[in-house]
Amino acid sequence: MNCISGKILTEQGFKQGYIILKDQEMPRLHFGNHSYNTSKKAIIIPTFINAHTHIGDTFIRRKHVSLPHDIEELVAPPNGLKHRLLKNVKHEEITQGMIYGLDELEKEGISTFVDFRENGLDGINLLKKALESKPINSRIFSRPKNLQFSRQEITTLLKNSDGIGISSIEDYNYDDIVLLSEEVERKHKQFALHVSERIREPIQPILDLKPNFIIHMTQASKKDLEQVKNHHIPLVVCPRSNHFFHMKANLREMKQTGNTILLGTDNSMFHPLSILQEIEFIQGHFSNLFSLEDLFLISTYVARKALNLKDNIPGSTFPSSWILIDPKSYQIINVLKMVEEG
Repeated sequence: MNCISGKILTEQGFKQGYIILKDQEMPRLHFGNHSYNTSKKAIIIPTFINAHTHIGDTFIRRKHVSLPHDIEELVAPPNGLKHRLLKNVKHEEITQGMIYGLDELEKEGISTFVDFRENGLDGINLLKKALESKPINSRIFSRPKNLQFSRQEITTLLKNSDGIGISSIEDYNYDDIVLLSEEVERKHKQFALHVSERIREPIQPILDLKPNFIIHMTQASKKDLEQVKNHHIPLVVCPRSNHFFHMKANLREMKQTGNTILLGTDNSMFHPLSILQEIEFIQGHFSNLFSLEDLFLISTYVARKALNLKDNIPGSTFPSSWILIDPKSYQIINVLKMVEEG
């Protein structure tokens, strides 16, 4: 039997407690002081939620291709390097890349990821095939194959995914996006999109689409952020990805404005799918903006509430999966997939 003691993250912040690990038994979570003679020390937090990924890009990282740091050259549909590579690769290689990415998510203590799936129904099916070999909770936001509205295609996509996630409104005819968002609402699914990543985009047309959440807002004005907050729309930020493209996440004004902030890792073609690395990056590049406790809350409880995730311990308000982090090195010691409340 092992006793792991330390600070446990609750919705109200850190509280003292411990976890008991016994052979053949589910780990048990307790609050307060323990009576055991010895214990290992750890920071004990719920598993992370990665609120924005493009996991289909992982095969590109494994190719060790030289990637441009220009956002349009690399990821803009339909002719960015990423999309050209996706068109000229076998499905098996994309799937193997996804499986590698799923392994990485699991090792990084991420229990749910929200993926923007390109390439229509084929893209959805590739991810579902990868998930067969590495089950992990996912929210799949699909995307039409072409940059136009087809009710038949959207109906099929929504039957097979959790919603629709598109790139910038600059890539589509706006009237088509309106039809798309209305169809998503009729089917009681979710709609999300990238906004003001490369250039500032007018916020009112975005709000009229009634998105469930928005990605980036790197170039947004303070007034834009205030309007998003007033509409209770969460913002997903991906600071390492922004930095790759020589941009800076708008975190300071987001916090000042009071926006709900979630963390994502974005394109897995150029860095690991690690929320812990995202947190370390924020601490290093946005000094004194967020405490470690704030960032852990954002990437665990806040994300679960914003995305309406149901992964609690039965009969409890606490999540069922937890991470043990070394308090000195801040490396993950262990990921406990099923924990009971003591």
